[in-house]
Amino acid sequence: GAGPADTAAVRAAIDSGNAHWIAAFKRADAARVAALFALDATQFRRSGAVVRGRAAIQAGFAALFHDNGWADATITTGNVWLVDERAYETGKFAFTFHPAGKPPVTNTGRYVTIWSRQIDGSWKIVVDFGVPSDTAP
Repeated sequence: GAGPADTAAVRAAIDSGNAHWIAAFKRADAARVAALFALDATQFRRSGAVVRGRAAIQAGFAALFHDNGWADATITTGNVWLVDERAYETGKFAFTFHPAGKPPVTNTGRYVTIWSRQIDGSWKIVVDFGVPSDTAP
């Protein structure tokens, strides 16, 4: 197995994951966003829904993009704590959606994301919890 996780390496993996998230939002690519999640991940949605599993998370993003279009995304990591094989990330997000034929809509907030080291050494999201500062979309 792999040795102990290195904080700098984990931070680099998280930064890379967030860059993939931003690129996927720009393309409205639900599969690419969902690929960042572990198969058994849980996502807490702003609606209060709890979405379990990568397939359901992907379906949720597909519906989001269908209804709201692509988005410019900004993800700003605040802190990362490493405990054993898990990394706890906090930060701020801003998503500006571009629905067809409508003005752009921006939503902002804070988030907590828990990343877990996988058997292959990659880091995947196991829990994603956004706390919006507004109610759109």
